[in-house]
Amino acid sequence: VEGYDLAKTVEEKRNLVKNAIELHRYKGTKYAIKKVLTALSLDGNITEWFEYGGKPYHFKVEISSSNKRITPELRDKLLQLINEYKNERSWLE
Repeated sequence: VEGYDLAKTVEEKRNLVKNAIELHRYKGTKYAIKKVLTALSLDGNITEWFEYGGKPYHFKVEISSSNKRITPELRDKLLQLINEYKNERSWLE
């Protein structure tokens, strides 16, 4: 299961395993990225290019770190996970 190593608690790991099939079904969508953030107990907002006037096919992921500390290692792993579940034609800003 992608992202399993990012999960810190048993509950987060269970959520990822429980949602693995659904995540693979919706891979390449905004929903899949949001579902991964939720499974990892991260509060985040995904904004697509047409919502903020950006370059076509770009998007932003804003994570509020109120409940978790975002370390450089966690950030790098989250970037890998977002790239795994994003649409191939989309670019993270």
